[in-house]
Amino acid sequence: MKTRLLLCAATIGLATTAFVSAVSPAHAANVAWAYSASTGGTYVHLADGTVTSDLTASSNISGSTNSTKSVNSTAAGKVGTLGTAGAVQTKTTAAATASKTTINGWARTAGVNLLGGLIRANAITTDVTSWAKSDGTSGISSASSQIAGLKISGIKVPVNIPKNWHVRIPGIATISANFSKHATNGGTAATLGWALNVTLLQKKDGMPAGAVIVVNPVNQYFMQGVPGAGTMLQGAAMATQVKANVGGQLKLASDPVAYIATPFGSSHGTTLVNDTAKAHVGSGLNTLLNAAAVRSTSWSTADPKGNAEIRNISTIAGLNLLGGLIKADAIKVVAHSKLQNGKWTHNQSMTLANLVIAGKKIPLTVKPNTTLNIANLGKVVLNKQVANAKTRTNGIFAVQITLNTARAGLQAGSEIDLAAAATEID
Repeated sequence: MKTRLLLCAATIGLATTAFVSAVSPAHAANVAWAYSASTGGTYVHLADGTVTSDLTASSNISGSTNSTKSVNSTAAGKVGTLGTAGAVQTKTTAAATASKTTINGWARTAGVNLLGGLIRANAITTDVTSWAKSDGTSGISSASSQIAGLKISGIKVPVNIPKNWHVRIPGIATISANFSKHATNGGTAATLGWALNVTLLQKKDGMPAGAVIVVNPVNQYFMQGVPGAGTMLQGAAMATQVKANVGGQLKLASDPVAYIATPFGSSHGTTLVNDTAKAHVGSGLNTLLNAAAVRSTSWSTADPKGNAEIRNISTIAGLNLLGGLIKADAIKVVAHSKLQNGKWTHNQSMTLANLVIAGKKIPLTVKPNTTLNIANLGKVVLNKQVANAKTRTNGIFAVQITLNTARAGLQAGSEIDLAAAATEID
């Protein structure tokens, strides 16, 4: 797997961050834009930004002069502890030309039931398109959410939900619907949208006041850059990801858990965090993975001289995979890279605590790219490391499993990744 597959730079933790008013950038000739975008079905976070339920069926893209597309889907599931949603489909695309780049995010979520039935909808579809031109301008082409059968306890709901509609269930929650906004700040342009945004006014179903549920969150970012000047950062960390073998092709079967990305222009020395407690993948007899806690962090800096540094970390605690076939008290990986005065250096590391695979305890120290062939499981690569000095990319997977037999609803040839991190400095 190429490192670049991990480098989706949409920082999904910004899904419900309020925009700060800013002045539009001055028009300029031949502006080059980099972009990143994400689209999902549902998303839940606390008032302090801690993620408790990642983007479901997330489709993520990033690039610069290239056009690209990402598609994802998932079956019905829980929305944290605050409700349920039916099947989710998402698609995120970018079309890039010399004069204009256009991003589209589309999501459809069926059968939403939140806060014990206080908020319900039959089907919700969101479609948002934004653009950035080489003259330095940017904006929204279109943005709308169609919410079929929306019912809110005690509230008369319009047949056609107006743009940026707000309402309150007294003492329970505030609700924003059919929302979209575009803003600029210096050389960055951002568009976000959602179909529903529900903020709790008091504790409910184990979630504190201030917890936020977002249905069909769309995030689209553009960053100005002049070729040859400065640096552009990319990178990511995540706890788990599952790719199913479907007709000989690997397709995303489980959203990346505790995913976090490195912003193009760095985090300016701030550590970005995605904490997800009690991660669970699969259900019933097809339960694939349980973890007591997972955490991903991203830290980065960059200066006008082109120097930059990134450190991305993924940690899993209390892992139980495939019904106990693979267990660990803790797994941690770190991907670090630095560009200083034109010289790129990097390192990757893995830390284990009581990792056991098919009854075999794995030593605390494992050489990079150690491969095990486990009967009735498949090929297991431990401490998988990749690096490319030409593209200044590096990455690490703590455990990468390719199944040789059907398990937990996955066919032979499917792939499970545990604790992964990567960096890139362009």
